[in-house]
Amino acid sequence: MERVAWSVRLEDVFPDGRVALVAGRVLNGALTADRIARAPDDTPRVVDTTLTLHFTTWTFPPGHRLRISVSHAQFPMAWPTPYRGRSLVYAGVGGMTLTLPSATPLPVPVSLPEPVARDPRPDASMLEQLDSPPTFHRDPRTGAVRYSLANASSQRLGATRIDYQEQVRYDANERDPARAGWDATASHDIRIGTRRVQLHTSMRVRSSIDSLYVQVQRRVSQNGRVVRQRTWREVLPRGPH
Repeated sequence: MERVAWSVRLEDVFPDGRVALVAGRVLNGALTADRIARAPDDTPRVVDTTLTLHFTTWTFPPGHRLRISVSHAQFPMAWPTPYRGRSLVYAGVGGMTLTLPSATPLPVPVSLPEPVARDPRPDASMLEQLDSPPTFHRDPRTGAVRYSLANASSQRLGATRIDYQEQVRYDANERDPARAGWDATASHDIRIGTRRVQLHTSMRVRSSIDSLYVQVQRRVSQNGRVVRQRTWREVLPRGPH
């Protein structure tokens, strides 16, 4: 179906079961026939396509395995399509194939200089680093899915202390993929002697079946008083999907 997207990832599977992403690519199902023009309809049909994965350099050690992972979403790296869909991937002989380039040995050995260690700044120190474990919640009744991240840190640079907090949240809905959202907030609290400067930024993205709604807010305060504040809003069309 043209109303779905495919996320294709090449992965390195370690002998102990760990997996590392090597390269990937997202294909918009509406653009399988042409990179710009939308496919004429969404009638179910067999699509034969070739994907060139993003360039990378990787060495697969002995005992490791190669794996191709295919899914219909890779949120938040790619915003979900607004439609529910289903597809069948043909693998094996006559189906999916993978071609990997191999590097040839250089005729002349490459000699690189040894890395030089730099001494840390003597008046800089990390006071605290807090990385909260991510949280995941799925409501089977409504199809709502939420993934959240949060971290905080405090550091000192000479007489300046900087406290930082960040929170990120991703929302999607399995029953209504057009309703997706992304929220992020970041705060800097900078103290220089008796002066205190606070920077607060919030970003919010929501989607409908045909548009993305973006809002960014920025606020600067000094010693508890707001000295500058601004809000940006924009509606972006989704384009072909």
